[in-house]
Parts: sequence; C-alpha cells; structure tokens
Amino acid sequence: MPKYAYDRLTAQDNSFLLLERGNVLMHVASALVCDAGPLRKRDGGIDIDTFKRATESFLHLVPRYRQRLHAIPFFDHAVWVDDPHFDIDYHIRHTALPVPGSAEQLKRLSARIMAQRLDRKRPLWETWIVEGLEADRFAMITKIHHCMIDGESGVDLAYIQMSPTPEVPELAKPPAFYPRTAPSRFELWRDEVARQFGIPFQIVRDFRQFTADAEDLGEELRTRAKAVVNTLGMGTSADDTPIQSVPICTIQSVLPTCF
Repeated sequence: MPKYAYDRLTAQDNSFLLLERGNVLMHVASALVCDAGPLRKRDGGIDIDTFKRATESFLHLVPRYRQRLHAIPFFDHAVWVDDPHFDIDYHIRHTALPVPGSAEQLKRLSARIMAQRLDRKRPLWETWIVEGLEADRFAMITKIHHCMIDGESGVDLAYIQMSPTPEVPELAKPPAFYPRTAPSRFELWRDEVARQFGIPFQIVRDFRQFTADAEDLGEELRTRAKAVVNTLGMGTSADDTPIQSVPICTIQSVLPTCF
C-alpha cells in the first residue's frame, strides 16, 4: 500500500499545460461586478476577511484549490498533490481603484491581471477583490487554469461559490485540512513506467469486453469510425482578441456564498 497520494491529470487536462507557453496563457478568467451589500464596511471598503472565511468554508468541496502540480520525471505529464504550504492570503488578493472607479479602469486592471501567468509552484487559481467602483459596487476577478476547470465544472463551482440572495447566513467552520504525503520523483517515475507497461494488456482486456458487449460488432465499429472522422474534421475558431471571455457583466444582489 503506497504511503503517498496523488491524482494523475487526464490527457486533455495535461494538454492544457503543454499548450501554455510565452503569451499563450491557458487560464480561464472572468470579472464579475457585484453590489457591495453586506460586505460593505463602515469606512466604505470591502470586508476581505469575511470573504476569505467564506472561501475557506467551501474549499473542502473543491480539493484542486489546495493542490499543486508535480511533474513525472522523463514524461511530459503531471499529477496533482496536496500543497502542505497552502496560503489563502496568496490566492485571494485585495486591491482598489481610485474612487469612483469606472468600467474602463476596471477593464484595464482586468487585462493586466489576466495577462499574467499563474505560478505553477502553487495551486493554479487567484481571486482579486477590487473595491472602489462607482455605485457602491466591487469587482471579483478570477483566474483558474484550464487544467482545473471546464465549462461544466465552472457552473458547478459557481453554485458552490455564489448565492442567489444577499442574506448573510452563519459561516460554517470548515473541516481541518490534512495534506496527504506527496510521492518522490522516483516513486512518480516508477508508477508511470508500470502504468505504461500495463497499457497493452488493458487495451486487450477492453477490446475483449467491447466485442463481448457489442450486439453488432461491424455496425458498432463503423459508427465509432464515423464519429472519429467527424471529430477530426471539426475546425476551431477564435475571435481576434487576446482575451477569450464574455464582456464584464454586473451581478445584481448576488454575492459569494455565505453572504
């Protein structure tokens, strides 16, 4: 029984790491404008401490938020391991625009933040709370690496992080975080070599199961071959912009979870 724990990235998630280089950044970013509501302090600022405590209350539901990457030696592949030095103060940043901050100033700040690469020595996410916006609002700028999140999981994260009402329920005390022991470089390499040697045998087992389950093997093979051809023939397109995101939107009376 191994005395260490890790999660191997899927081929697709790992490809997002390999594609990132130079000015080609692979994080998913957004900027939400929210009513200050119950996060407003008496001096007009935003209660960042409460925001951090609310974030800590759901981190056990999103384990990737407290995990970092380890590379498998001699293989272009990575794994997730628990970060024993996780520091929420690093990931949640607090800044402000000159009052009253305009939408144009927020866009410029968002562009600067989104243009910076995430530090791979730490969990791959950042949240920036920007106070000082006009009309008693603040902004929440988020950056999450694409190897951690996609469209579907992004929706799931929004359900965890956001609330449809501005009421302030009592913050739940989060479970204690006990990081699991990470494998050594040799252990990662050894496990990967064993996995690679086992792939041919797994293919044979899977194909035998496939042929046993198929009612019409020839028709099943033709259907799957057609799906592969259609997939390879699909093109990709992108807008002529360095930021692939929807415009900044205003969230009315929707604040982070527990507010």
